[in-house]
Amino acid sequence: MSPVSSGRTHTHDLREIFNAILYVNRTGIAWRYLPHDFPPHPTVYGYFAAWSKEGTLTALNYQLTGLVRDYHGRTTTPSASIMDSQSAKTSTNVPLTTQGTDAGKKIVGRKRGIITDTLGLLLAVTVGAASTSDNTIGINLLDQATTYPALTKTWVDAGFKNRLVEHGAHLGVDVEIVTKDPQIKGFSVVKRRWVVERTIGWLMHHRRLARDYETRPHNSASMITLAMIDNVAKRLTNETTPTWREPHNHKTHKKRESDVLSMAAVKGPQTYPRTGGGTAGTCLAAGAAGHLVSASPTAVSPRRGTSPPCRWPTRVRW
Repeated sequence: MSPVSSGRTHTHDLREIFNAILYVNRTGIAWRYLPHDFPPHPTVYGYFAAWSKEGTLTALNYQLTGLVRDYHGRTTTPSASIMDSQSAKTSTNVPLTTQGTDAGKKIVGRKRGIITDTLGLLLAVTVGAASTSDNTIGINLLDQATTYPALTKTWVDAGFKNRLVEHGAHLGVDVEIVTKDPQIKGFSVVKRRWVVERTIGWLMHHRRLARDYETRPHNSASMITLAMIDNVAKRLTNETTPTWREPHNHKTHKKRESDVLSMAAVKGPQTYPRTGGGTAGTCLAAGAAGHLVSASPTAVSPRRGTSPPCRWPTRVRW
């Protein structure tokens, strides 16, 4: 039985479990090498696997994306998007049945496909063998992106062919293939394409994504979603990872955290697709929607007295 569907009282704090998952995602370490101040690694991985299977992480990213778009003065549902794919090498533990060879880039591993809005926020992700064609990746992404009803436009590169354009027309999405000007030699910024390339650059700051270490492709997609959850949470709190050169200012952080929680409370709950099926999954998604923002800023951290049973992890501890 998964830790999420169990009726037992939670032994470990969900905030600490989520922190541990983000720690693995950011540093790229193996699960069993988690520091001892985190919950046991089998427990942490159990929650990650359950939330990944139930779609809880996807629902959380959906809610946070809407909050960030609202924060930047955009509508919560995007109307335009950009699509791209990336081939990545795999580790030795990945089954051969889920791998392939990218004939163009000569890479043996898996292919990641992402679709973002015009701000570079992740809308959908898919992972398959590197031998998978861009058209298949793109069709899968468009099918996932239909959860955004206002989406009517997407830009892709020349690797995507007419099959994707026809599928987009069937869904009511105008797929435009953007090509580089052949008269320009060397590097040049291509219309709209730089947005998704920048997002891939953001994701590569998370060392777990430098190579595909996940046994199951859907867990690999969840790792990409986690990296974007970390990114958008920092956007909402105006936070960056503290370093020894820039000491962390807790007073400033608490004010920013309080502002974000107040914004979520005013915004209120939203509807979202593919919600988590378990208690913990519902808590994470509901926290992002503003159901759990009544707690004071000092009660958000489990290290400061009594705290709610589950919280929206606005502050990431590395």
